[in-house]
Amino acid sequence: MDGFSNLQLADVADAGGYGTDLAQLADLSALRRMVREQRAVFENAPVGIAVTQPDRIRSFNPRAGEMFGFAQDEVGSIAPAEVCVSPADYETLIREAFAVLAGGGLFEKSEQQFRRRDGSSFWARLRGCAVEPGNRDAGTIWIVEDVTEARQAMSEVQAIMTNASIGIMFTRNRVIRRANPAFCQMFGYAEDEPLGMSTRVIYPDETAYRQLGAEAYPQLADGRPFTTSRTLVRKDGTPAWVQMIGYQVNAKDPDKGTIWMLEDRTRERSDEQSLREALMENRAILDNAVLGIAVVEGGRTLHCNRKMEELFGAPPGGMDGIAVRSLYPGHASWKEARELSGRHFAQGQAHMAEHEMVRRDGSRFWARLSGRLFDLAQASGRSVWLVDDVTAQREAADAILRARDELEVRVAERTAELAGANALLQEEINERRQAEARVHHMAYHDSLTGLPNRAMLSERLDAAMRVVASGDAPQQGQQLALMFIDLDRFKN
Repeated sequence: MDGFSNLQLADVADAGGYGTDLAQLADLSALRRMVREQRAVFENAPVGIAVTQPDRIRSFNPRAGEMFGFAQDEVGSIAPAEVCVSPADYETLIREAFAVLAGGGLFEKSEQQFRRRDGSSFWARLRGCAVEPGNRDAGTIWIVEDVTEARQAMSEVQAIMTNASIGIMFTRNRVIRRANPAFCQMFGYAEDEPLGMSTRVIYPDETAYRQLGAEAYPQLADGRPFTTSRTLVRKDGTPAWVQMIGYQVNAKDPDKGTIWMLEDRTRERSDEQSLREALMENRAILDNAVLGIAVVEGGRTLHCNRKMEELFGAPPGGMDGIAVRSLYPGHASWKEARELSGRHFAQGQAHMAEHEMVRRDGSRFWARLSGRLFDLAQASGRSVWLVDDVTAQREAADAILRARDELEVRVAERTAELAGANALLQEEINERRQAEARVHHMAYHDSLTGLPNRAMLSERLDAAMRVVASGDAPQQGQQLALMFIDLDRFKN
């Protein structure tokens, strides 16, 4: 017996002579049907239902027994305080409930913690209704709904909301119902300050507010998420570039509300704008560079500037995607250049060399190639190349070499000529010196005997007399003597 009802249908049938009154029999049949229906609802309800009297549980349905861990045959032996987590909690619940139930009201509590028979606890949503308001002995009907999982899910959702790095708001009819701390921080509001505000406060003007509504809500009504990036405004009026993603809670019932996730991308947008401007500037530099510039990967050109196309006689865009092999006059020269650059790249060095290249019309020219890897750790990865036409320089260098060779030959010839002339001049100088020596000898020597003559005697005598007369230290105390000797018949 579940204790659901003390009404015995057999007793009802025998009471008051119902068997002789057809109207009363009809009422009895309806009563029986109603009791059966109530019993079916009671036993199969997905929520717990219990009837209590002071200090005891009079009856409960299978779901309530499952929740609290009690068997049906234990009904009547369970005190209500046993299913509460503590006596104080029970007293608080009774005081709150019967303050409402005594006046005939419906008592509701969204969360109440109960204890199972095994000592574990769970959370439930509780509703109570007095059988006879003001008379506790008549009993109280309780409906108990286990919300432990829902409460846990809500707690997890709240943790996500609280700790999320992006702003999250829940709106209903475009009014903010919930907003996480990141949202408040993003728009400069205090915690819970935006609750109850229209979402109009985050838009710069009425037009922007209406425009988003016109674009977003038809799409949300179709069950599709809405994504956009807009300029919104903070509480202090400063603009913010925000990425918005909206989801309808229930596409069939828009009144259930919309969840919006917002990410402040003001800095990223500024960085992207700066990057775009830098790319445009770099592109302008590349297009106007005096050197050919190409990005190469896998043996093919990915991008080239206009100068590169001009060097090889290609139309705009005609160099993109072509094989580097086709830019060399032959396989051997391409292979040689590839092996040389590969060695440099493998060593983490830039490659620089001059190679003969071929234009699209077949003409050839000399180019100075300078290549560098984007990532030095990937020797076969993407690389950037600078190409400069050095044909004129090479021709000028060759002309200079030829002129230098010719000059060296001429210098050598002239040097030989000057050496011959110098030798002749030296001979003439030697001859003149010899002639001067002979003249000097003849002037101071006798031509017959070769002995010094009178001129030398006179010159030497004058010199000696000047020395003695001067009285210099080395000659002090010295005297000069002249001796004449006459040899008879000296000449014959």
